[in-house]
Amino acid sequence: MKRSLVLDFCLESTIPGVLAAYDVENNEELKKEKLIKAVLHKAKTDANRGTRSAPVGFIGNVGGRLFAEKRLCDILKDENGADLSSNTLISTLQKMKGAPSHAFIQKFVNMTLKYIIVLQELKDGIPGIYVDEKQCDCPIDSVIVDCVNKRRKKQFLCWTKQGQSEYYEIQEVIKSKYEIPLEYDFVHWRSPK
Repeated sequence: MKRSLVLDFCLESTIPGVLAAYDVENNEELKKEKLIKAVLHKAKTDANRGTRSAPVGFIGNVGGRLFAEKRLCDILKDENGADLSSNTLISTLQKMKGAPSHAFIQKFVNMTLKYIIVLQELKDGIPGIYVDEKQCDCPIDSVIVDCVNKRRKKQFLCWTKQGQSEYYEIQEVIKSKYEIPLEYDFVHWRSPK
């Protein structure tokens, strides 16, 4: 079997809609828009996962989440040298009126960047967008918090209850072990055994 068929299957299973976006011919802007929307939809789904037990205000109102998605989509579409680092994008979305919680925003931003990097590594990326993996934080979720907690005396809170200071403290723990923080996610993404 052709490796490309298996790769396409894996990509479509991970980021639904991505292959249809790559099939767009002779219109780079439409291809870019469809790829961005596929990545953002998957990242938002991931950020929403686990929110059933999240504290009130975690995901904010529906309008805040939709506006965060639209704002990030606009930033990616108009990239033109924009700083596509975790810190800059998280800070930008947090400044929005009615913004969702820091926990939601970090997961949404970091998963978006992770999926863009996956497309850069395994396919043709997204036209006009490049993300430097060294500028991406590890997406924090329950699996990552559990992994970090197993290696430390201080126990961090559930990711849905974390604010900025705890988020950056976890990132520092990860950065002390990995030059590219996102690698921590690729190593530890499965539930710890």
